[in-house]
Amino acid sequence: MSEPQSPRFFQSLSQDLVERSASALLGVYGPRTDPLRAYLANVLKKPHGHPDSFLADPVFEAIFDWKRAEPSMLELAVDDFLAEYLVDAMATEADEKDLKEYRFPRDRRPFTHQLAAWRLLKRDDPQSVLITSGTGSGKTEGFLVPILDDLVREWTPGQPLHGVRALFLYPLNALINSQRDRLSAWTRPFKGDIRYCLYKGDTPESMPAAKQRENPELVGDRSTLRKDPPPILVTNATMLEYMLVRALDKPIVDQSKGLLRWVVLDEAHTYLGSRSAEIALLLRRVLHAFGVDPSHVRYVATSATIGDNSDASEAMLRRFLADLGGASEQRVHVVRGERDPPRLQRNTTQDTALPPADHLWRMTSEQRGSNLASSRAARRVRREVLRSGGARTLTQLTEKRLGTERGADSESERRKTLELLDLASAATVNGQPFLRLRAHLFHRTQGGMWACISKRCASRSGTVLDDAEWGYGKLFFERRERCTCGSLVFPMFFCSECGKECLAAHPAAVEDGRVMMPGDLETGEDDDDLLAELDAAVEGAVTEESEPATASAWTGAVRFYRHAPEPDRATVFVDVRTGRWVPRDTDAALPFEEAPLYPIGRSQVLGVRFERSL
Repeated sequence: MSEPQSPRFFQSLSQDLVERSASALLGVYGPRTDPLRAYLANVLKKPHGHPDSFLADPVFEAIFDWKRAEPSMLELAVDDFLAEYLVDAMATEADEKDLKEYRFPRDRRPFTHQLAAWRLLKRDDPQSVLITSGTGSGKTEGFLVPILDDLVREWTPGQPLHGVRALFLYPLNALINSQRDRLSAWTRPFKGDIRYCLYKGDTPESMPAAKQRENPELVGDRSTLRKDPPPILVTNATMLEYMLVRALDKPIVDQSKGLLRWVVLDEAHTYLGSRSAEIALLLRRVLHAFGVDPSHVRYVATSATIGDNSDASEAMLRRFLADLGGASEQRVHVVRGERDPPRLQRNTTQDTALPPADHLWRMTSEQRGSNLASSRAARRVRREVLRSGGARTLTQLTEKRLGTERGADSESERRKTLELLDLASAATVNGQPFLRLRAHLFHRTQGGMWACISKRCASRSGTVLDDAEWGYGKLFFERRERCTCGSLVFPMFFCSECGKECLAAHPAAVEDGRVMMPGDLETGEDDDDLLAELDAAVEGAVTEESEPATASAWTGAVRFYRHAPEPDRATVFVDVRTGRWVPRDTDAALPFEEAPLYPIGRSQVLGVRFERSL
């Protein structure tokens, strides 16, 4: 009997995301003009990977387990590679539910990249390591185990360690907090002799003694940190900067002089450009303040998304960590995680045509696997996903399935590749998955729309916008100054009540008249300034029952204009190439009216908040 038909997960998910995103945005915009609604519906529903689509080219990653080393934790302890005290502590099952998941049994075999990092970091001559491996591959264990092993070998039972030996730097407080349970699970068995502190902005100044006794391994307040620094300090660059210059924190550094020998940088890919230079200078100041030589410090950096498998990339990463920490490049090593997919026990030269997809879905998972393993195209896709970390775009996988780049951007061929990936995810060979996948679907945000101000724009020809009801030219989804026809491009707004579109502009006085300049629709740091202008404009505004005001009543810089003015509205003629107000008979002139403004409540349109809209 065949198994139930499996769902076409990747196909339906990608299509659903595109359609839902388009529908949601149309609902937010609420455009009233029929040609514009038709144009947006057509463009926004472009398939994933299309330049105008909301969904970028999907990326697929193999999620087979990571390759494991031969020795178990117990065997590493027996060989004295790891301290027996540490292996026992990691294997101890904590009473707290949140800590139980971090139990590391004695019979567990570490991943090969973890053991490789341990061997390098435990060498007598200090080495530095950059660990690059996928999410969930145990990068933290790659550096935490040798650090704890180092501390345990220095420790004498009943005699707590004082002073910072290991400094962990994380870019986000959420990442700092995420280390608490793991550190507690592995250091609590030492009953406060090996402690740690999570030093961040919300660390309290003091803590009741009773609460401190609940977690003796955790230094939970600043007062205790300054009085008796623990061997492990987890913090961020900002707090580390404060620690170096703030008199209150001076005791932390003074009591750790000459002891620092580990520096860990998590999420190394975030340290780019000027931030990289800032961190490098900060670390040099840290080493100077702690009174240690850079050659005596082991640097560890981790990242799931940095570099590839090439020799050039490895050389670059080694140089990156050496420059960042001030270490010798000859003592820097790159350790990569390696997946361990099951081997296909099939004739790899065989090439049998696949049955139709509907027939494959009606088969059992083993029957599907047998057919896929006999197909050269399916094997090519599988090998491509497994290569160098296994992250490949749908376009790249389509090229492999076809055996050529020709046709790889075809929507129908891409759908066939998605179907194959769904089938491969639901197939087994000798009880082992043919392919295990994780999809990364990148959804872009829409910061606004911009329109050519000329209804004579040649670029709208051949589109649904080439309609008398549409009063502007080509539409853009990214900010630009000019259209391909040479006319100015202005940001577009929609009335939150009627959905009618208009353009935002700054009228400015010049020597020989006035000019209309594009209004700023960017979000970000300027939002508060723009809101301040708008708040000033509506200060003392009338109520909802009041008559609409014209834009000329505004004291703020932003005004709204629309084409096809009504007979009783004040009209200006604008040169579409320069934005100047010109006489009616000027060749490039088109009429615009200042749109009426209704003082409605604050709303959010295209990501920018306004006190007033049409």
